[in-house]
Amino acid sequence: MSNKIEVHVEGFTDVVGDEELGLVILSNEENNRQISLPCDQEMLKEFAHRMRHEEGNDRRLPEVLGKILQRDTLGHYEVVINALKDGKYTALIVNEDSLDLAPVRATDAVLFAYVSHFKIFVEETLWLHQSAPFSEQDSRSGRLGIPINVLSDDLLQKALADAIRREDYEAASHIRDEINKRKQNKAEKP
Repeated sequence: MSNKIEVHVEGFTDVVGDEELGLVILSNEENNRQISLPCDQEMLKEFAHRMRHEEGNDRRLPEVLGKILQRDTLGHYEVVINALKDGKYTALIVNEDSLDLAPVRATDAVLFAYVSHFKIFVEETLWLHQSAPFSEQDSRSGRLGIPINVLSDDLLQKALADAIRREDYEAASHIRDEINKRKQNKAEKP
């Protein structure tokens, strides 16, 4: 596997303007850059249960499976966020000893790694293209950077309308380009 950046779960937040979307925030070891993984509200609830250390978490499926893997296998596991396809991150659960790979939805992989105490990595090229500056103050204020290529189609349309309303034509142009790129990708798929 290529070079990778180790990250940790910094927190999670709702997305203003979209009641269904949330973000899981991953930060590098220096806490100066972050990557935001879009997720649904159900996944935000799952992270909230764990971060509040609620009673009964030890009987939830990810925790139980993590304990089984740690106890009953010879492998050591890690999660690698390895790509961005159609606005969604993809990830692998990697057995470090056998190099077996299991593709999984990125937010599910991060939750599993979080509760199982597995290391989480982002492939370096993806990190360089998708990460944004991060500070604790930004995190507390809810002002986090998120690349437009991970926004849902609906949010892209809202962002385009907002950029035009604000007369920010440069931003509108970037958003329009992303919308057109997605339309082209969908048209090319058989």
